[in-house]
Amino acid sequence: MVSCFGFVMTYNEETGQFSVTSQNQDASKKVLGTLPGDYANTIVGRAEYVNPLEHSRNNREGLMSIVQAPCTVKWSNSYQIDPSVEGGQCLYFVGASAGDIFVTFAAIPRDTTTWFHLQIGLQGVALYKGMKLVKYEGAKHARGLGASNLFQPYFICLDEETSKTYIKYGIGSDTKKAWSTWSTLTSTHH
Repeated sequence: MVSCFGFVMTYNEETGQFSVTSQNQDASKKVLGTLPGDYANTIVGRAEYVNPLEHSRNNREGLMSIVQAPCTVKWSNSYQIDPSVEGGQCLYFVGASAGDIFVTFAAIPRDTTTWFHLQIGLQGVALYKGMKLVKYEGAKHARGLGASNLFQPYFICLDEETSKTYIKYGIGSDTKKAWSTWSTLTSTHH
């Protein structure tokens, strides 16, 4: 069941449809009073998952309105990057996931406007600044593998100057000592 401002509906995950049963309608009337019509046994809406990476690739104008935030961020001082280090610092890691991998950096962890986070997925890689999508890379070799048993080496480098932050993302190779850079971003501070 789903309630939207007191209007109760039943959601069908297979079809994505919202319908109103007579029990839903009775529950809605308890909260809202009278309804403008009889909605029992009707389909009143439909939901569809829109992957933000796919949407951004197809709709560049809508890029800044999209956000896919990591569910649970676990902060750790052991992975802290010191912005005062000349030439920047890099985080090298190996990851595997059937879903997306998120890597988040923040000046102030409780303030999402200071966040930079990278979403590495099967459809591509997205870079967010302050919860807004600012860059998308869909090249096949830049993407995640989309399998929990296939590990891949990644790197993310940050270099900060007085008025700019530079972020570089790439993928390594198990067989070579080479790393391929797939995305770079220069962000100005406001």
